[in-house]
Amino acid sequence: MTEEDLGVLLPLVRASRDLRATGVTEELNASCRDAAASHGAAHVAWTTGPGNLPAQAVYDRVGGRRSEWVHDDVPAGEDVASSVSAQPDR
Repeated sequence: MTEEDLGVLLPLVRASRDLRATGVTEELNASCRDAAASHGAAHVAWTTGPGNLPAQAVYDRVGGRRSEWVHDDVPAGEDVASSVSAQPDR
């Protein structure tokens, strides 16, 4: 495993409405990236909803790039076989 293989996927992190547009989101993002780098991670990843343009604009400002990765969800408590059979072909 190389340093390029290591990364961090951020859990849901959001600023309260009264702190938005104050720079706190950029500061929080920088702190997360610094912490990840101090542990040897080569990158930090995050997920936003397709319509969450304000968050996407923040990530663009801090150097984020759109990923080629596909984000999947698996329903909790369901039989995996029934979930798979109900999925459309990719």
